[in-house]
Amino acid sequence: MKAAIIKTDYNCSVVDFEPGKSAKMIREAVGGLYDCISLSSTRDMWINDEGKILELPFNAMATAMFHKAFQTDDYIAGDVVITGGVDDEGYTLGLSDEDVQFFTDLFEKLDKAINEYNEEEKEKV
Repeated sequence: MKAAIIKTDYNCSVVDFEPGKSAKMIREAVGGLYDCISLSSTRDMWINDEGKILELPFNAMATAMFHKAFQTDDYIAGDVVITGGVDDEGYTLGLSDEDVQFFTDLFEKLDKAINEYNEEEKEKV
């Protein structure tokens, strides 16, 4: 199964995880205790439960997704994991093939934009 990890430093990736072992993967990715925000029936966002208390960095991409799903001015702090929804028994599902492609394309575009920006900044020096 696959999940998307959205980091505050924009070093994002799509990762594999084993069925029944999502808790370990999520805990490691978000850096501690976690909570789930259901963005839709097919996408869950897993966040560090104490992200704001621990003053983790603002996550712009995750916050944009959160704002799109909910009308709020709240924000997401720290790295997040995006998985599929849950099955009939409440177990975490991996991302659909369509969502894997969406996040893969998004992360490639983001990486390209960051690299181009860094190259332009080097030329200015």
